Amino acid sequence: MPMQFGTSGDDSLYGTLTRDIISLLGGNDYYMGDNGADYIEGGEGNDTLLGGNGSDEIFGNGGDDELIGACGHDSLYGGTGNDLLDGGNADDMLFGGTGNDTLFGGNNNDYLYGGNDNDRLNGGQDSDTLVGSTGDDTLIGGKGDDLQTGGSGADVFVIDGWQTGNDTITDFEVGTDTIDLTTIGIWDIANLQIDDIGGSARIALGNGNTLILDDVAPNALSNSDFELVAAPDPLDATGGGDRLHGTGGADLVEAKSGSDRVWGYGGDDNIAGGTGRDTLRGGSGDDTISGGSGQDKIYGEDGNDRLAGNADNDLIFGGAGDDDIDGGNKNDRLYGEDGNDTMFGDNGNDKICGGNGADEMSGGGGKDTMQGGNGADTIDGGGNTDILTGGADADLFVFASRSNHDTITDFTDGEDLIDLSGYASEGITGFGDLTVTQVGADAVVALAGDNSITLQNVSAADIDASDFLF
Repeated sequence: MPMQFGTSGDDSLYGTLTRDIISLLGGNDYYMGDNGADYIEGGEGNDTLLGGNGSDEIFGNGGDDELIGACGHDSLYGGTGNDLLDGGNADDMLFGGTGNDTLFGGNNNDYLYGGNDNDRLNGGQDSDTLVGSTGDDTLIGGKGDDLQTGGSGADVFVIDGWQTGNDTITDFEVGTDTIDLTTIGIWDIANLQIDDIGGSARIALGNGNTLILDDVAPNALSNSDFELVAAPDPLDATGGGDRLHGTGGADLVEAKSGSDRVWGYGGDDNIAGGTGRDTLRGGSGDDTISGGSGQDKIYGEDGNDRLAGNADNDLIFGGAGDDDIDGGNKNDRLYGEDGNDTMFGDNGNDKICGGNGADEMSGGGGKDTMQGGNGADTIDGGGNTDILTGGADADLFVFASRSNHDTITDFTDGEDLIDLSGYASEGITGFGDLTVTQVGADAVVALAGDNSITLQNVSAADIDASDFLF
């Protein structure tokens, strides 16, 4: 059971194929796990801790930390500070702790607990349990049948009409808490069907989705308990921070200046962001969404979507369907989620996670961190020094002459493959043209020029021609 300890500086540590115990101290530290069920303790700095493929326990402790569970059944504990917790794939447990935390469950059935202060909880896919606890929290169930408890404070429950499922709020307090219905375009609850089911209010949200408010009488509810939209022309953009709502058909929506929020809903929509920090949601069709020049958040949601971040540091989620995702310039975060996705980081130091499905991923320029997730993935780091993790199933790692010093964290001999056909012009056409050496616990494959591939926790003696394509 390997044990690693950090220092008072900014450390970068990497896990092994077995269970690791990691203890970090001061500094802004980085840790990436591998296949083992790791135990990871962050320190007092602003740490970035990635669990890898095992079922990991990750503790952020002090600082504003980023904790990512990745592919196992993970338990994440934020500690103090304003933390970001992302469970990733599998059934995860997330605990925010003290501070204004952001929790994202990801795929499968997750448990999210905000803790103290004002937290934001998003269940993601499948049926989740969300508990805000103390503070004025924001809870988003996501897709699936979710159970939500706000706790004390004035909480906001955000309902996404395209992804909700049949949700239950256990402690809605009339006059204190709020239900956000802006994503389904409601401007008066008189337009909703609200029934009394055994002393609880059941709200029909359309598309087969419902919301139950335990122990709340329907006649106790009024418009003041909801966040609603106005009823202007849904596509009438201005130069300010607009909320633009499409229709059930194929909409053309172009945001302008300001930080806009756009919902495409049904139909094959074409949505373009403007110069501000926009949030763009496609809905259920095969949508085309481009981010514009600001730091944008793009959600393809259902359908086979084409998503492009363009300029600045963008956050892009493909959702369900076979999506085509291009991060564009700067340092982007791309999540394919469900479906067989094609993902391109383009320029910048990107973080790319495929999710479920057989994904094709290319980092482009920059120092990229790429994780395939579930499915037989094809991963090309592109230029510069990249960190590549295939995840479950047989993955293909592609290298061309533009590659630099790349690392594969979870290469499995006899299952994964390395494609070096792009090095034919450099004189590498067979295994005899390679030099494989043992460097510590790792096998290092020397390529043309100063290029190399490091296979973490792999014996050089196990590497032969069957591991390559030429």
